[in-house]
Amino acid sequence: MDRAPGYEHVADSDAWHAFFDGGAGVIDEWTPKEQPTPQVRPTYSDARAVLTAYRECTSILADPAADGEAAVRRRIERWNSPLSPTVPAEEPLPPLPPAIDFHHAVAMLREHPPCYGLWA
Repeated sequence: MDRAPGYEHVADSDAWHAFFDGGAGVIDEWTPKEQPTPQVRPTYSDARAVLTAYRECTSILADPAADGEAAVRRRIERWNSPLSPTVPAEEPLPPLPPAIDFHHAVAMLREHPPCYGLWA
């Protein structure tokens, strides 16, 4: 039997509409959350000062007659702040016990049941 291919409507649109038309309701209504204001400090002046110091140091170091090390030190001294005292570290936590492998545990129970007091 030869017949031309064609579309056969077999889907049930009632089931589709019952599921997707919103009859199921909303489980978790979305509510906007209040975000804290970010704390931003101005860094442009710091970046500008670093760039200026870098350019000055580059031009000074290009001159073989200049005392480059002292000149560079003078320009970067302002960023040399002493480190804050370090707080002694807390004692590390004991290591976690190894993860139990399910298959290994079942094999041990099967092979050595008296060791675990399950069967006498």
